[in-house]
Amino acid sequence: MYDDGIIMRFFVALALTWTVEVATLLVIAKKWYVKPFAGIETSRIIGAGFLTSFALLPYLWFVLPYFFDDRLPYAIAGELFVVFVEGLIYILTLKLDVKAAFIVSLCCNAVSWSLGEVFNYFYYS
Repeated sequence: MYDDGIIMRFFVALALTWTVEVATLLVIAKKWYVKPFAGIETSRIIGAGFLTSFALLPYLWFVLPYFFDDRLPYAIAGELFVVFVEGLIYILTLKLDVKAAFIVSLCCNAVSWSLGEVFNYFYYS
């Protein structure tokens, strides 16, 4: 099925994604885009951050690659899919309005994807 190397890389990616996206989400909620998060407990924000990565990263790693041969279309489709679904998760779990949910999702994923590319360049090159 999958070799141990890809599984280990996935769990490293999951840990890094959790770290980056939860930290980004907290910075956005507490320092940058505070108003939409008013009254939402920090633990709930952290939980939503963990849920989105846990729910979506396996699809990016193990499902979507079967539909794309090239990296660029895969990356574009994957990130659009993640931003959309993650936005929906933020709407449902944090009760954010649509605009706030998708802005936050786009920001978290832009930071996560960018740092992931940097990590991959230095670690796997």
